[in-house]
Amino acid sequence: MNEETFWSGPLGRWVVDVAASGVGSLLPEHEWRRAERVNANVLYSDLCDGFVLNLLYFFIDPASANLILVKEVSTSNFQVDHPTRFRLFTLLLHNLHRFYRLRLNRIVVMTLPDVFSIVRNPTAEGSGHELNKVLLLLLGCAVQSDQKEIFINRIKSMNLELQTALVAEIKKVGSSHFYHPYSPPKNSLIISDATSMLHKSNRSPHKSDI
Repeated sequence: MNEETFWSGPLGRWVVDVAASGVGSLLPEHEWRRAERVNANVLYSDLCDGFVLNLLYFFIDPASANLILVKEVSTSNFQVDHPTRFRLFTLLLHNLHRFYRLRLNRIVVMTLPDVFSIVRNPTAEGSGHELNKVLLLLLGCAVQSDQKEIFINRIKSMNLELQTALVAEIKKVGSSHFYHPYSPPKNSLIISDATSMLHKSNRSPHKSDI
C-alpha cells in the first residue's frame, strides 16, 4: 500500500475529515500539530505519532482522557520520539479493547494492529495495513459511542460513494472479527442502528439505499 492508496481509502478520508478538515474539524489542529503545520496536508507520519489518534479516542470516550500524557506531548511542541509513540499506541489499543469489551460487550478476535510495525515503519508501504486496522477500530467505537450522532451526521454529509465505503467498513465491526460472548442480539442492533441511520439519509424516490 502506498500513501496515495492509504489516503484515498475510506478510513484515510474519514480520519482527515474528523481531524484536519479546517474550521469544522472535531479535533482543532492546533491541539495536535505544530503551528507551522496547521492547515497543511496531513502526513501519514502524523498518524504514526499516535497522538492525534489518542485525541480522537478521547473525543469518542471523554472519560478515558489521559490529561497527563496530553500535556506531556503538548509541552514538547508535539515532538514524539519512538518510546512515546509506543506508549501512545499501547494506550490507544488498551482503551479500544476496553471499549469493545466493557461498553459494547464484544471481544476483538481479529489480528490486532502491529504497534511495532507502525512505530518502526511510519510509512504507508511499511505499515499502512496495520494503521488501517487502528482506524477501523476507532470508526467502530465512534459510531457506537455516546458521540455517535456527531460522527454519523458527518458521514451523512459526505458523498454517496464515500458513505457506501464507510458503511462497508462499519459492517466489518459486526462481522466475525468481533465475538459477542453475551447478549448477541442486543449488540448486533448497535451496528444495525448505525448503518440504518446512514441508509435512511440517502433514501429518495430516485436513489436506492446504500
